[in-house]
Amino acid sequence: MDVTSLRSFIKVAEIGSITHAAELLHQAQPSLTRRIHGLEEDLGVKLFARVNRGVRLTEAGERLLEGAVRILQEIDHLRDDVAAKEIVPRGTVVLGITPTLCPVILPKLITAVAAFPQIDLKIEQRGSLALPESILNGQIDLGVLADMTKNRLLDRTEVAREEMVLVTGARFAGIEGEIVDWRTLSSLPLMLTHTIRLIMQKLMASKAAHLNIQAEINSLEALRVLVQENHCATILPYSFCRREYLMGLFRVHRILDDNMQRRLVIATARSRQKAPAVTRIAALCSDIFSDLDAQGMFKNELQAAK
Repeated sequence: MDVTSLRSFIKVAEIGSITHAAELLHQAQPSLTRRIHGLEEDLGVKLFARVNRGVRLTEAGERLLEGAVRILQEIDHLRDDVAAKEIVPRGTVVLGITPTLCPVILPKLITAVAAFPQIDLKIEQRGSLALPESILNGQIDLGVLADMTKNRLLDRTEVAREEMVLVTGARFAGIEGEIVDWRTLSSLPLMLTHTIRLIMQKLMASKAAHLNIQAEINSLEALRVLVQENHCATILPYSFCRREYLMGLFRVHRILDDNMQRRLVIATARSRQKAPAVTRIAALCSDIFSDLDAQGMFKNELQAAK
């Protein structure tokens, strides 16, 4: 049981396929298979069971995964601590950000990254549903997203809680006041993106209420136009519509429930060693979220104060 074998084991557990894991690890499949079999012989247990088109962890494999991830994290932290003063963050970092958060944090992030000219930052815009898989398969180094999964192969650091609000155009009829209850919300014809629909379904899981969704529109820009021209109502994260609200283009209605908040996280693959440049970008993002949260970017404090 060595570090390389543990990293190989975790990659197979992440991917669910020895063939695909071997490709990502740049190993020959027979070599990776022998390494996994060697672990099983060393421990005297089966770590994987064969399923259609891949493998899944056995109960013993689940126990090893939990311990292996913890051990490798400690090794990586030790390495970083020892070398921290000698390493200058450098190299390419691929950061995945959801469409609703891109316009919120990118202006500050681009300014902050300018202080680290040896970091080549690449931004990928992907939804909260797609980002976890992209992180685990190595396409993206870290992601900023709404947490919608309990995938234990991801390290997730919460950076903010964001209010979900009902949004209408300035002249949209049928809603009185700035706060809506569940009865009013359930009666409104809504248009939502697919991801926001799933977020709301998760937040409403314990409620005896259902949304009246007329259509899914997976284009935030199209949704902005429809709302601004009073064609529909929608539900959006507060930060995404805050600018239009302050300009008087949108009306924002609080939903009468303190639990209508999505959890924003910075996520990385637990099994992957984090380069200093990745750690630096994660720290910059965390600082930016902290500053924006203090400025009221994620909760409508204007209505809360009334």
